[in-house]
Amino acid sequence: MIVIPNNMLPILLGIFGLLWGSFLNVCAYRLIRDETPWYPIRSYCPNCKQTLSWFDLLPVISYLWLRGICRSCSYKINAIYPCIELLTAVSFYLYAYFVPISYLPTSLIWASALIITIRTDWDDRVILRITSIFLLPLIYLAVYMNILPISLYESVGTSIIVYVLFLVLRAGASYYAKQEALGLGDVELLVAIAATSGVIGTWLTILIASFLGLLHGLLAIYLYKQEKHLIPFGTYLALTNLLIFPLLTLKDFYMNF
Repeated sequence: MIVIPNNMLPILLGIFGLLWGSFLNVCAYRLIRDETPWYPIRSYCPNCKQTLSWFDLLPVISYLWLRGICRSCSYKINAIYPCIELLTAVSFYLYAYFVPISYLPTSLIWASALIITIRTDWDDRVILRITSIFLLPLIYLAVYMNILPISLYESVGTSIIVYVLFLVLRAGASYYAKQEALGLGDVELLVAIAATSGVIGTWLTILIASFLGLLHGLLAIYLYKQEKHLIPFGTYLALTNLLIFPLLTLKDFYMNF
C-alpha cells in the first residue's frame, strides 16, 4: 500500500488537476457537439482537423510554447483552454487542502462537473444536463451514504424549493421582460447546487454570482457598448460554487452562521 503524506496530497492533486483540466476541456468541447471525449479520434485542431501530437497537448506549457496558435494552420487557440487547466489545478489543490478526506472523492467529481459547466456556458451559453440536473440521483445517493457534507433532508428539500421558486421567478421575469430572463439551464444548475450545498451554500452562490454577473454586464456596456449582452450566468454560478464549496465542507463554517 502506498501511503501519501498529508502535506503532499494537495501538491499531487494540484498536478493531477492540471492534467485533468486538459481532459475536462475536451469533454466540454465535444459533449456540446454530440461527440465523445476520446472516440473516434484524439484531440484535434477545430479548424484544420489535424490530430495533435502529445507535445502539443501539455497543459498550459504547449499553449505558451505555441503562442496560442495551431502548429499546422496558425489558427488562434481559445485562451479558455489554459484557463480551465489552471483553474482545475488550483481547485484540486484547494480541495485537497480544505476538504475532509471522507468527502474529497465526491467533491472532486462535483468540481469537475462545475468546471465543464464553466467552459460550456462561457463559450456556447450551454449548460449540459449531464453536469447539472441529471446528477441529482447520484448527489442524493452520495448524501445518503454520507460522502457529501449535507443531510439528505436539506439536500432534497433545498433542491425542490429552489426548483419551484426559480421556475416561478423565471416565468414572471420572462413575462415582464417579454423575453427569456433566466435560462432553464441556469435553473437546473441551481437545483444541483442546492442539492450539494444546502441553504447557506446556495444563498452565497446566488449572491456572489449575481454580483459577478452584474460586473460582467456593466463591463460589456462600458467596453463594447453592448446594452443587450447575453451574460453567462451559469458560468458565474458554477465558478462561485466551485470556489466556496471547500468551505461548505468545514463544520466551523456553518457554526459561524
